[in-house]
Amino acid sequence: MKKNIFLIISVALMILSVACGNDKNEKVLSVGDGKVKVTQEKGGQVHEVKVTTEEGTTTFKMGSNSLPKDLGVSIYPGAKVLNAGTWSGSEKGEEFSTTMLFSQDSFKQVSAFYKKNLKKESSQIMDMEMPTGRMTNITIKQDNDISINIILTESRDNDGTNIQISKVHN
Repeated sequence: MKKNIFLIISVALMILSVACGNDKNEKVLSVGDGKVKVTQEKGGQVHEVKVTTEEGTTTFKMGSNSLPKDLGVSIYPGAKVLNAGTWSGSEKGEEFSTTMLFSQDSFKQVSAFYKKNLKKESSQIMDMEMPTGRMTNITIKQDNDISINIILTESRDNDGTNIQISKVHN
């Protein structure tokens, strides 16, 4: 089944890369046990690939409108969605999402923002120094079976900070 999903996603991404022209372009494919819906809106506002199987649904969105409605934590002011966008889905009662953001602010500023704003949460914070730069990992367990993980990495190439926010609801 997992091989089918990778095949489905590969085909969908190929279609997404060539879709153009109309205000909204949608293609739906049926492959094996699943269905893939690919959506592209004119101007690149939102690109979406949605894979649905018996086991659940996975959605990949790119573009400025790809943020989930509830990440569980605040987004750093001025942070922008990266091209990697947002993965979200559900499988057998579990829901998840992962969002990739970027801020031009320094790692120190972004890290201080999250540490200050998450002080009251039941969080574990791990700071690391790596050859490629600094990294902070913040894990939050909430009472309602929700886990949130924030990974901040120093981006020396882009002079800023990469922000990854993942949320899992069991």
